[in-house]
Amino acid sequence: MRARPAILLLGSLVLCGAGSDVRFERLTRQLREAKDPRLRAQAALLLAAAPEPRIAEPLCAALDDTESLVRLAAAKGLVKLAEPTTRECLEKHRADSDAAVHEELEVGVVLLGGTPEHAKLYISLPEIKAASPEVGGDLLKVAEGEVREKLARMGAMFAPPMEPKAAAAKVLKDRKLKGFLVSVNLEGQGDTVTMRLLCATYPENKMLGQVSIKGKEASKEEIVRGIAPALLDDAAQEFGWSSP
Repeated sequence: MRARPAILLLGSLVLCGAGSDVRFERLTRQLREAKDPRLRAQAALLLAAAPEPRIAEPLCAALDDTESLVRLAAAKGLVKLAEPTTRECLEKHRADSDAAVHEELEVGVVLLGGTPEHAKLYISLPEIKAASPEVGGDLLKVAEGEVREKLARMGAMFAPPMEPKAAAAKVLKDRKLKGFLVSVNLEGQGDTVTMRLLCATYPENKMLGQVSIKGKEASKEEIVRGIAPALLDDAAQEFGWSSP
């Protein structure tokens, strides 16, 4: 077992979102019509700062922008939104000529159930569990999103729930991948949040060990967003998450 010391999160930059119809209309118009691509990209980022279903349409349209800066901002917003209705537009633009935009679109497709172009590991990810009463459903949802996004960025292909062992073994053989079962739980105590990750082989479920990380001195949501990626980085190093 390996545990990191607590990470101090003293605050983060939070963009103001599209909190009103007027603001939403202004930003979507800026995204469509601003001549300066930096202003169009800014509009995409501001829309994405308040992830709600209505931002999907303007962000999907922005994937056709001539400037990669704008397309990247729109792609990042769609990844954070993780709206199932956007999968078609993500798939349509998946082959973007810009490497950064292409990578972001790949992440979005994988998070919505698609298969990564170049999978690096096969992950079975059960529902994240609360380890204390202070952890509510909203915080678990944030943790789930952060863990899944980080894994997707690491090249994970996600196993379907209740997958038969033979089916999992076939995927691993055909794609020449390593499989891991990753179980995460979340505990809140006062101003501290602890995330623990238990890792086992998949589909054999042979336990490999545990890593954990703590964060404090910020809102619980900010803490989770800050420590979840670090927890996955620790796990990758500890358990050898790389292709054979």
